[in-house]
Amino acid sequence: MKFLVIGSPYTGKTSLIEKFVKKNKDYFFLDIRNYRNIINKKFYKNNKHKIGPLLQQLQLLFIKPKLFFILIFFLFFSPRILLRFWKFYFIQYFSQKKILILRKKKIIQDEGVVKKIYDGIPDIVSNKNQFYWWKKNYRRINKKLLFTFEGYDKVIVVIAPVKNIISRIKKRDHYLLNKIQKKAYLKKFHLQNIFYKDLIKLLKKNNVKTALINNNDFKESYTNFCKALQNS
Repeated sequence: MKFLVIGSPYTGKTSLIEKFVKKNKDYFFLDIRNYRNIINKKFYKNNKHKIGPLLQQLQLLFIKPKLFFILIFFLFFSPRILLRFWKFYFIQYFSQKKILILRKKKIIQDEGVVKKIYDGIPDIVSNKNQFYWWKKNYRRINKKLLFTFEGYDKVIVVIAPVKNIISRIKKRDHYLLNKIQKKAYLKKFHLQNIFYKDLIKLLKKNNVKTALINNNDFKESYTNFCKALQNS
């Protein structure tokens, strides 16, 4: 079985997964942020910032010819998204393939193609035009990337209240946001919550099993997280 856990940064996804996997040994945490060690440690040692071996990229296009049409769509729609899409779809596909061969466990994947693309959204201070471009086009992008959820037994979306997100950042990172940047980040985070809620509706409409975890209280969220995984 394969589960995908997605959501904006600082919503508590990784903490929920790590606690669950620690108590449930028949599950494996696939953190694709560790893709260099998972896919080909030797290759990335000398090519840290490259997507992956060229032969594997060509192999992926051969295995999934529909990717040609997706790449063409993004080439004209948004070349910037095209690069992020290709990189993270490659990483997701080959990370899963490698782990499924090595591990005979249920897999919980942290991060995902859509999530990584959402992460590239600039805030209104960094790039006002792109921020409003996203606000206008996110539904269209969600529909185009629906196929990236194929093969998962359930998709779990973790969100968190906007009012709590700055305190979460302070606990994990060196907090450097000034007043204007803080306001811009909160606006971006709120927009991402809208994206994810729209995505859940789209997934349900297309018969993809989903669960929404609103991580306001970690203890309660963990209970709901366990139920979402164990009732699949």
